[in-house]
Formats: sequence, C-alpha cells, structure tokens
Amino acid sequence: PIKSSAASDVYKRQAKDTLNAIINYQNRGIAYDYLGNKDSVIAINLHAAEMYKRIRNNEAAAIALGCNYSYYIDKGDSVNARKAFESYTSTRYEGNSNYGDAKAFLLCEKGTYYMFVSRLDSAFSCLNQSLKLSKSYSNKAAATKVLAQYYARVNKPVLAMKYALKTSEYNDSDFLAVRESQLQQIQAMYNYCLLYTSPS
Repeated sequence: PIKSSAASDVYKRQAKDTLNAIINYQNRGIAYDYLGNKDSVIAINLHAAEMYKRIRNNEAAAIALGCNYSYYIDKGDSVNARKAFESYTSTRYEGNSNYGDAKAFLLCEKGTYYMFVSRLDSAFSCLNQSLKLSKSYSNKAAATKVLAQYYARVNKPVLAMKYALKTSEYNDSDFLAVRESQLQQIQAMYNYCLLYTSPS
C-alpha cells in the first residue's frame, strides 16, 4: 500500500507538471498576439488543445480551442469562428476569477461574435451588459467600439457617432490611467533606490 501510494503521488506530480507545461506553452500566444501574429496564436491554441486532450483535460482543451474564435473573426473565417465559439461556450467558462472585469470582458467577446454572425439582438444585449459591468476603461472602450458598429448596422448614425466618441474618450482615459500607474511605479523605485543608497 505504501509503494502504491508513493507511485500515485509521483503520477499526480507528473500530471501537474504536464498541465503546467501546457499552460506555459499556451501562454506564448500572448507574445504573438502582442506582435500581431494571429496565425501563430491560432496554431498554439490548437496544439495546446490537442495536448490537453492527451491528458484527458477536455474542459481545458475546449477553452483553448475556443480562445481562437476572436482571431477567426478577425480573419473573416465564419466556419471556424462558429466551431471555436461553440467550444468556448460549451464549458460555461466565466473567466479568470483574479480579473475583476472577467465577466464584462467575456460578454463583450460574445457580443462581438454575435455581431459577426448578424445576431444583432444578442449582440446588443451582451454589449450593453458588458458596458454596465465594466470597471476598466479598456473594457469600456472595447464594448462601446462594438456598440458603435451595432448602431451603424441598425441605421442609427447619431448613436453610432455617440459611442464612437465614447470609445475615443475611454481609450484616452485608459492611456492616462496606465501612464499614471507607470509613473507611480517609477517613483516607488526611485524612492527605494534613495532609501538604500543614501549614506547612513
């Protein structure tokens, strides 16, 4: 029994190490996304999904596959966008619990997909909820950008312009908030250096 328990612990550690390795591999996609290389992000997510399946983590596999739907939308690939979106929503994933705007972000993503497939009522519902729940300027900017597109599609140019202007305002506010945070970090580092380099 002791040997069996020890072997079980080894397998558990190996399984956890494998899961972490796949997660780290999938996180490479963040860098490619930043560089604008969407094809590489898609390939990484597809490969990660296959690796998750090999360790029988089907939920993680579905989420990895589903992460591609926004990239397929950008490429205009409606067939794969639908498959990825259905995979994503099948898990009922509610986002990263450590991210305060997770629900608002996912609602905006869903709204963007519904706009892409011309389900305008569903798009408006998701985007409107996203905007109400959003705390960050970046999420508000994302939601209002697609809402501007929605109002343009339903032939309401005044509202389309209103939300386009809101998007610009939120983007400016987000830039200022990020800049302020960076300045605070620099000031904190400067104070730290002064504290430890000043003569005693």
